[in-house]
Amino acid sequence: MKISNKFTRCFLFILEALFFMIIGAYLYKSGAISAFMTSKPILLIKKNLLGMNVVTFIPEYPDYSILDWDREYLMKLQPKFIFEGNNLTEWQKFKRSLLPEVNKILRFEKMPKDFPLKAKIVERVELKEVLREKILLETEEGLKIPLFFLIPKNKTFPLPAILVIPGHGVGKIGPAGLVDDYQNKNALYLAKNGFITVVPDLRGFGELGWKGVSSDPIYQRDMEFNLIVGRNPIGVLIYDCNKIIEYMFTRKEIDTHKIGVTGCSLGGILAGFIGALNENIDAVFISATSFLEKDLRRDNVSLMRGDNVSLNSLLEFSPLTDKQTILQLIAPRPLFIDIDESKINNKNDIIGYVRVKEIYGLYGKENNFKVIVHNRGHSYSTKEAVNFFNKYLTSCNR
Repeated sequence: MKISNKFTRCFLFILEALFFMIIGAYLYKSGAISAFMTSKPILLIKKNLLGMNVVTFIPEYPDYSILDWDREYLMKLQPKFIFEGNNLTEWQKFKRSLLPEVNKILRFEKMPKDFPLKAKIVERVELKEVLREKILLETEEGLKIPLFFLIPKNKTFPLPAILVIPGHGVGKIGPAGLVDDYQNKNALYLAKNGFITVVPDLRGFGELGWKGVSSDPIYQRDMEFNLIVGRNPIGVLIYDCNKIIEYMFTRKEIDTHKIGVTGCSLGGILAGFIGALNENIDAVFISATSFLEKDLRRDNVSLMRGDNVSLNSLLEFSPLTDKQTILQLIAPRPLFIDIDESKINNKNDIIGYVRVKEIYGLYGKENNFKVIVHNRGHSYSTKEAVNFFNKYLTSCNR
């Protein structure tokens, strides 16, 4: 029995040696070994496969050359739609051509059409100055979006209302004031100053997710799901927000001629898109975004540097248009943008500001567009938001 075991081991050793000689000859002939040896150090890993020790050749360090190519390709892209006219007639013609293309990129045709509003109030909490309602709004079959309605007390209805869209993080509880974060309790602050505010959990955030950051597996898997079924992840969130606005129009407490939208960071990006695409929006306040700072190509290059895919990347938009063009679509309605000074690229920001300002000028509404630069870091400008919405919603100074 011992002789048999020794014979078997010897036979397997010879067989394994022959196997690796054949594999080695093939790799040498194909040039694979020389490629490994000249480009990257190699690491030998032994693993057991069908009872045999197999040596696998892999680079010790990853080869990023394909990502270098990706970056170069991305930066060479020239967006199809950039306005170069100089009068209102040309702008309106450009806008009519662009809007269907934006809707196509956002894949709105993949979302339910005319889905009936189904809303249920599941909680009412009396705060000192505000009544907070929790509502479940079904935006497509079986999917209920949790949102807070913050209604000021001791006010005469109807009141102006603002959709407050959360940025990356824990969802609606930040803007609603249940936790402290970079959004500075903006929905609660606006409600205390006389506005009805509505703040939802986006898909992948809050009750519909977990941490709501780009490394969050739920956030990532939900984006992957939407891409798998042919949806645009940003388009899905815009669809939900439009359904929320539709619901806002059913509430008797709201003056439907005085509707604003605002948000910080990702919430600001979504606010810009909703302001551009939804004509029911009367004023837009965008905080802590890169709408003027960088073009979409430079934003998406961050994906080539090892970051997780983020909703901020606005997937598929780079070949179509840029961020400043989206902002131009808001004109002539009032638009306010704040930027942290640490994130400014002077050349790009000045160009972006001028491009948007020019469109407001075509309407004779230059004063409806304002940008401020601050040094408060990545955070929401609450006082400026109250002043802005008081001017353009409460006073109807449009």
